[in-house]
Amino acid sequence: MDGKGVVMEIREEKGWGATADVVLYDGVIRKGDLIVTAGLEGPVSTKVKMLVMPKPLDEMRDPEDRYMFMDEVKAAAGVKIIADGLDQVVPGAPVFVVPQGSSLDEYVKMVREEVSEVRIETDKEGVIAKADTLGTRGHGSLP
Repeated sequence: MDGKGVVMEIREEKGWGATADVVLYDGVIRKGDLIVTAGLEGPVSTKVKMLVMPKPLDEMRDPEDRYMFMDEVKAAAGVKIIADGLDQVVPGAPVFVVPQGSSLDEYVKMVREEVSEVRIETDKEGVIAKADTLGTRGHGSLP
């Protein structure tokens, strides 16, 4: 099954550039996969260059050697994605793996639909973001 997740954080990592910390909640993501997510200027599509996960705590003695490089990651897991163009991605945005042979436009449309509820207003005091649970499908509400 193709991967689906949500961007938790965009972070600049020395030697890698902008990286996306993603919670993969469904399916699989592989090195070389085409992914689509949401950026400041609209949907962003890019190819996964590297997938890294933190090593278990007992193996993290050296701060320079704290990650395991992965060829694929299965849900549910937290993973750091290294790819071009991630500097414009918005935390909270959905991430979809585009299956080989599928239409990129279909996944771009899915991202647009998921973030269409978000409005950003500016005020003299700063930025106010209003969203109806960005990153979820809205399958009901609590009583």
